[in-house]
Amino acid sequence: MENTLKVSPYVKEAVVVGDGEKFLAALVQIDFENVGEWATQRRIPYTTFKSLARSPQVRELVSAEIERANDGLAPVEQVRAFRLLDKELDHDDNEVTATMKVRRKTIEAKFGPLIREIYGPARQP
Repeated sequence: MENTLKVSPYVKEAVVVGDGEKFLAALVQIDFENVGEWATQRRIPYTTFKSLARSPQVRELVSAEIERANDGLAPVEQVRAFRLLDKELDHDDNEVTATMKVRRKTIEAKFGPLIREIYGPARQP
């Protein structure tokens, strides 16, 4: 599913979570260049990665991309909820390897509050 989401030009990284949960969710990092260009064409104001990622219009854009990725998948395979990361994943922050592979355990620990926002406080990172 992560690779299916990353086919979108607007999604740079996707980390699907939900092991042991009733549904799958994703933490999504937008592609700053492509989403920035999309926003500029639509006159959506932004100044930083964070302000762009927090835009309601960008959330709608990514939601549509997730719906497109879900098409044709069994319900159990579909991403039903997502949160946009308001920062780019960084090797210096130990979030990705030198070859840009996601360090899943680090992401789940670091972004635990976002994950708990989706599944509720009972979920432990």
